[in-house]
Amino acid sequence: MMSISPEPKPTPRRVWPRVVLVVSLALNLLFVGLILGAVARHGGPDGRRGPPSIGAALYRALPQEDRKELRDESHSLRDHKQRAERDLAALQQVAATLRATPFDAQALSGMVNRDLDQRRGELAAMQAAWLKKIEQMSDAERRAYADRLLDGFTQREDGWFKRDRD
Repeated sequence: MMSISPEPKPTPRRVWPRVVLVVSLALNLLFVGLILGAVARHGGPDGRRGPPSIGAALYRALPQEDRKELRDESHSLRDHKQRAERDLAALQQVAATLRATPFDAQALSGMVNRDLDQRRGELAAMQAAWLKKIEQMSDAERRAYADRLLDGFTQREDGWFKRDRD
């Protein structure tokens, strides 16, 4: 009589190699992201960046508490959800215009200019808030602000405004 031996149980798959692989991949992506972020922030291997805008220099020379107030105020001016919906609708219109045959360059220019006008309005509101801060400064505070503005420009060897770390 022949006896039938039971089939050997399959060995269970080990989960830990997959976990190690996923963690390793995540760490590699994090490292690459940190490197790319550092390059973007500091201007690449030679460390060169273009000059900041005057608005950026004026903002960076403000005392930290004033910068925070301006940031908070700018966030309160915008409804981020409404802006995202508006931007998506505008991008869909741009995409449709880009796909259209015949291509209408004037229509595309009008769409881009409407977005530019919207951004100008936001910048004008920020400028008004900044000017209000300056008007509230004493003569001594404004002189110190002007000194920080010029000192920030000359602190680095290349003459560009030193970036804040906050």
